[in-house]
Amino acid sequence: MDILYYLKMHNDCDSKILGYAAKLNPMQIDSSTDEKGVRVRKMARAVMCEIHQLSAFIRLQSTDNILHGYARPEHNIGLVLAAKLARRIPGKLVIIGNEEESYLAIVDKGKARGKISGPYPEILSLHHAKSEKDWVSDLWEEYYWTQYIESRKNERLFRKWVPEKFQEKARNWMGRKKPECLLTNFF
Repeated sequence: MDILYYLKMHNDCDSKILGYAAKLNPMQIDSSTDEKGVRVRKMARAVMCEIHQLSAFIRLQSTDNILHGYARPEHNIGLVLAAKLARRIPGKLVIIGNEEESYLAIVDKGKARGKISGPYPEILSLHHAKSEKDWVSDLWEEYYWTQYIESRKNERLFRKWVPEKFQEKARNWMGRKKPECLLTNFF
């Protein structure tokens, strides 16, 4: 584990903290009890934790050969997050974005390549635009609601296991309402 790699992505990281951490070896950072060493360890782990949790909570939507999803990370992890998701599906472009900036990544010949761009309203508008393939999404949504059992809905347990800040960052809300149309409307 390269502490400096993750530490650089933390929002509160500055040159003093990086300089201090560069002087220490990984064992000293892990076992440190002084205030600076503990702070370095907590900062690096906060970044690693956010990468891990957001990569689990982001729901990617597919449009042709592009996978895109919404994320508003707390730290500067957007490019690493997009590359991690792109490694799961080689050959597909992965775009993670929000209203301020977007992160694009693709795996080519085993290596992830990425780019940071500005606001990407076109990709965000794809979430709301209808295309020819959206009937499959609508059909799946209807199938989901036909299998849905209201008595099994346990919002308290859901909130216990999925922290609210990650529900908000990945725009995952459990409180969706059942649509009024039926599966038979599609046939």
